[in-house]
Amino acid sequence: MTAVTLRRYTNLAATVHLLRNRCLTLLNPESWDDRNDAYFLAQYKERTNASSVLALCFAEASETYHHWRVFSSGGDGVCIEFDRPKLLGFSITGVPLAEDSALIDAGLDLALGPNTTAGVSYSGQFGDGVQDNAVKGRFAWLF
Repeated sequence: MTAVTLRRYTNLAATVHLLRNRCLTLLNPESWDDRNDAYFLAQYKERTNASSVLALCFAEASETYHHWRVFSSGGDGVCIEFDRPKLLGFSITGVPLAEDSALIDAGLDLALGPNTTAGVSYSGQFGDGVQDNAVKGRFAWLF
């Protein structure tokens, strides 16, 4: 690992989601196993009067047992290395989260034959007076 990378320890399902959707999903720290990080983010939320705080944990330090145990427990643990300058130079897209907001994702895949599938998915974000909608179609033929 070089000084310009950040590591994300997670599980295989979250890694597949990241690769398929090409986006990081921020999480509510209240559900984290690492109670230390959850506590300090809750303090930040309270002191700033934020309606919500969503985050992800990344590591700069060398790999430790703690990283694997807390952030990617089980047999399907994955470590993903990110280019730090590119990751921190991100842009935020979508509908800004409001106090009253909804995020909806739904999809359907159909097996058309032994080697072909088709799918469609919907993603919607709804906030106070704003919305963002997307529909994606997919067709796969394995040969």
